[in-house]
Amino acid sequence: VVSVFVIGLTIGGVGVYALMRQNGSTVDISRLKVFNRELADEEVLYTNDQYGFSFRYPNGLISKEFDEGGGSRTIVFQEPGEVTVGFQIYITPYSESTITGERILLDIPSRNVNNLKEEQLTEDLLVATFYSADPFIGETKEIWFIHGGFLYEVTSHKNLESWLGNIMETWHFI
Repeated sequence: VVSVFVIGLTIGGVGVYALMRQNGSTVDISRLKVFNRELADEEVLYTNDQYGFSFRYPNGLISKEFDEGGGSRTIVFQEPGEVTVGFQIYITPYSESTITGERILLDIPSRNVNNLKEEQLTEDLLVATFYSADPFIGETKEIWFIHGGFLYEVTSHKNLESWLGNIMETWHFI
């Protein structure tokens, strides 16, 4: 189990870095298109039949998917252009039925984990959330949860916490 976390964190860090690199660790959120769930023409519905989930995200982000092998996948959503803003979802098979803050601290003790909370994000989604420090992009906001035998790790820059939270509130398993 520890190796699944370490591999996921390594892949996740590199993927987020490649898509959100900045001239420092601060993302300029003033350029972000505001995510407003009431403006259907300003958002896109993403559906993943393989893992059975969907959510809405701001129109204008592009998505890319990467097969990581062994049933794992990374899905990246980014704003195109010179300065990239976005988020990443890393999905990997996982044998436990729940993820707790205690388990995250046990499995990744060398990682900088702050403000660890267990929250009910939506009616059907219990998550562990925390801030972390990634050597490539700086401070991150992470949302981890288990569903259907898979661990989901959603990562974005810490400055995008509210923006990511609005997106995650639309997440539903099909």
